[in-house]
Order: sequence, then structure tokens, then C-alpha cells
Amino acid sequence: MALVREQLQWPYPPFEIPADVYAAWDATEQGAKVQQEWDALFAEYAQQWPELAAEFTRRMKGELPATWAENMQQYVRDLQANPAALATRQVSQKCLNHFAGLLPELMGGSADLSSVQPDSSPEIR
Repeated sequence: MALVREQLQWPYPPFEIPADVYAAWDATEQGAKVQQEWDALFAEYAQQWPELAAEFTRRMKGELPATWAENMQQYVRDLQANPAALATRQVSQKCLNHFAGLLPELMGGSADLSSVQPDSSPEIR
């Protein structure tokens, strides 16, 4: 490592960023400007399409829909009340089909099973 530092003429201690390098790479002001532009653009979008804006915000925050917990619990209760002997891939497909309408960002699938695992549903786009 000492030879590399010598070849690069790098006299700084490990993990130290020289002030001039730090300043050259600092994008704080540019980032703040772009953030303000985005905030203004998104505010306009939210005025025109409040439901879509709320959905986008929910997804960006990593939150589940408000009805998720109750929907999940009801689905499990329904499965328990009506047990069926199904292959794992079939159960997976049932779950994907059920939750795709509630959770549009849901993705799922399986490798090399397209002939035995249908991957289309009206709710899955």
C-alpha cells in the first residue's frame, strides 16, 4: 500500500479526504436545487392526481396499503377454513393472484415452470 501511495503521490493518511477533493465532489447545493425542483413538480402532480401521488408516496416510503393487515388475515382465515392439497407453486400462484390487486408493486414468478405454473392473472400486469 505504501508503494501505491508513493506512486500516486498521495501524502494523506488512510481514510482522509483532502479539502479540495471533498469540495470538488460536494454536490450539496446542486442536490438541494434539484430536490426543490422535484418537490415543486411533485406538488403540481399531487394537485392533479392526488390518488396516484398518494400511492407513489406510499411505495417510496416502503409502506404497505392501509388495508394490507386485515386483507392478509382474512385471506389466511379463508385458506384455513377451506384447506386444499395443492403444490407449492399452485399456492404461490394463488397468493400472487390474490395480493396483486392490493399490492401493485408485487412481483413474483418461478424459473422454468411456465408450462406448469401459469403466471398471468387479470390482477397481474
